[in-house]
Amino acid sequence: MISFIAERTESTESARGIRIDELLDDYAHWCTEAALGPLRFEEFVRALDHLRVSLELRGKIKKCRTRRFGIALVATRGAAGARS
Repeated sequence: MISFIAERTESTESARGIRIDELLDDYAHWCTEAALGPLRFEEFVRALDHLRVSLELRGKIKKCRTRRFGIALVATRGAAGARS
């Protein structure tokens, strides 16, 4: 999970936030690329929330229901799967 956050996300000031299912979708794709078995939804949310309150990230990623604020996906996929 730490590697996913480091490789596929960045901090942001956007007020839009990101839905947890958007993060999970990209995480599952990242796991496939890395030949890793992904966490289940509940495990993913718990792991993300655990990281969110860690010393290094405390106060940087905020939680509101199914959205996380202060974090965004970076465009890392090839042209066919790139995100804007």
